[in-house]
Amino acid sequence: MKIESPILYCCYNRLDLIKKSLDIIKKIECKKIYISIEGPKNNQNDIKKNQEIINYIQNLSFSSTKELLINDKNKGCKFAISSAIDWFFEHEEHGIILEEDLLPSKSFFHFCDYALNKYENKNNVMMISGTNYLGEKVKSNNYFFSEHFLIWGWATWKRSWNFYDVEMKNWKKESVKLEIQKRYSSKEYNFLKNRFNSYFKDYSDTWDIQWYFSCIYNKGLTVMPQANLVTNIGVEGTHSKKYYDTLFLEFGELEIEKINPPAEIKRNYNFDLKLHQKYNFNNFILIKIKLFLKKIFYFLS
Repeated sequence: MKIESPILYCCYNRLDLIKKSLDIIKKIECKKIYISIEGPKNNQNDIKKNQEIINYIQNLSFSSTKELLINDKNKGCKFAISSAIDWFFEHEEHGIILEEDLLPSKSFFHFCDYALNKYENKNNVMMISGTNYLGEKVKSNNYFFSEHFLIWGWATWKRSWNFYDVEMKNWKKESVKLEIQKRYSSKEYNFLKNRFNSYFKDYSDTWDIQWYFSCIYNKGLTVMPQANLVTNIGVEGTHSKKYYDTLFLEFGELEIEKINPPAEIKRNYNFDLKLHQKYNFNNFILIKIKLFLKKIFYFLS
């Protein structure tokens, strides 16, 4: 399978998941693959796991040129991912981004490749999502535009990432909050406000809330496939499906050879409303807590 876009792959210490996801990625012939390996925490178990992963990846053969970023020390999620993306865009103008716990479908790479090329010069289109929480088992050749910026398998351009601020300083300005409030219904704004505030209150070691804010603040859109193209395999075996069945999303199928682009670049309000109704902020908090607890359990095992 050949694509034109480069790939950034970020990983930490879950070798079993790394093997599963890289088994798919190494079959992709792309421009170049960049791999960022987070550094170990200061304990022997983590150091051992980290060295095993470094050895595994260094000895892994790809059909594309491989570039490695190996962190000596543990940066934490916030800086490990954001600095890896910074590093990636020091060398590339656009690309596809995946993490170790994400399993992409075959059509995910072609969809990202297609959209990165098609919307390269459309500055209000800020990213491409591979995940559609409402797209399980859907077979489609359609996509649309959304203001939900889902980063479980995604792609973007350097021009978009240039807006990123890991500290989200603009959200502290009342004028910015008022400007965003004017653009949304009260329910939508409350969702956004709670999400952005959560970075400062509870989730300071994260990078994705800041990206979501960057896209909202700059009036961006994401290209969203009608079918779900990525699943999260990082919480296998949990009993949280009642609130977080998105983790267990089944693949849909995007017929890339028959792809049907929208007539105009315009937000799909119906999709965004349905997503707000199904996954409100309270469920979002539960999602984050369960992911966090799962990772803690994994790291201590």
